[in-house]
Amino acid sequence: MLKKLKKILVGLFILIVALLVGLIGYHNIKTSIEKSKYTKSLGENLKFVTVNNKKMSCYVKGTGDKTIVLLSGFGTPSPVANFMPLTDELSKKYKVVVLEYFGYGFSDSTNDVRSNENFVEEIRSALKELKIKPPYILMPHSFSGIYSMYYANKYPDEVSAIIGLDDSKPNQMKNNSSVNKHGYDKIKSFLGVYRIIDYFNKNYMEDMFCKGIDKSIYSEDLLNLMHKDFVWHYNTTPNINEENMSYQNASELFDIKYPENLPVLSIVCSKNAEKEGLGWVQLHEDVFSNPSIQKIEILPGRHYIHYTRVGAISNLADSFLNNITD
Repeated sequence: MLKKLKKILVGLFILIVALLVGLIGYHNIKTSIEKSKYTKSLGENLKFVTVNNKKMSCYVKGTGDKTIVLLSGFGTPSPVANFMPLTDELSKKYKVVVLEYFGYGFSDSTNDVRSNENFVEEIRSALKELKIKPPYILMPHSFSGIYSMYYANKYPDEVSAIIGLDDSKPNQMKNNSSVNKHGYDKIKSFLGVYRIIDYFNKNYMEDMFCKGIDKSIYSEDLLNLMHKDFVWHYNTTPNINEENMSYQNASELFDIKYPENLPVLSIVCSKNAEKEGLGWVQLHEDVFSNPSIQKIEILPGRHYIHYTRVGAISNLADSFLNNITD
């Protein structure tokens, strides 16, 4: 009886191991095929540079004299696809660069600390490799507002302006505690569990990252790429490490303001501006040191304001940049 039970348990163990190995293999093969397919479809605008001996992907479009660098928010699936309609619009007048941080899009993964300093040095290195000279107009969404503020304060000569897209401000984290996300979700990502979840429930990703998206300007192919990138990278090592560093990165800039000579336009979404407890507008005003060149504009929409307000963002950016004295 015991021998029979032992055989059954050994058989079950072998079956489970085989299923897990098969699941991991399937996930990795599918990921490789999908990345190859989309790399080709994005064409010559998708470029790869070497930063810290790793591959970083960048999407570059436009030939304008001024360079706008689009920086995605935490966890955003496929920054290239996420920003594409805005990239297309802005590139009519500017050179536009979408950088995909390590662990995002087509970029390699990393075990490097996801500190403000490392993010900023990686951004600088990528732009240097692209042979695009400063100064740059940084256009951060969400938590990239923290990295942009760090950049502008550390290297003021390299940033000519910041145009925030409902971007985060350090003091919003003052009442938060540090995050300590563990490796359980990492295991699910490694096994390809999110691929299975996304296959059976497309709303899982879209409820987190795509609420209110205007599907008249986001093609099915762009949405599919966002879904694919979600299963490639959600809760991978750099994703979790970035989340765990969020409080520390914000705390390095508590009560710090923008440089006085830096033009700043904060485009704030109405949904967050209307939340009294959030104090969203005040948080943005608190980091201004020179209100004559540092302004706030409120646009109707959700946190991913570029999902619906591409034309308005472009017009505000044009008006704002045209008033900057070179």
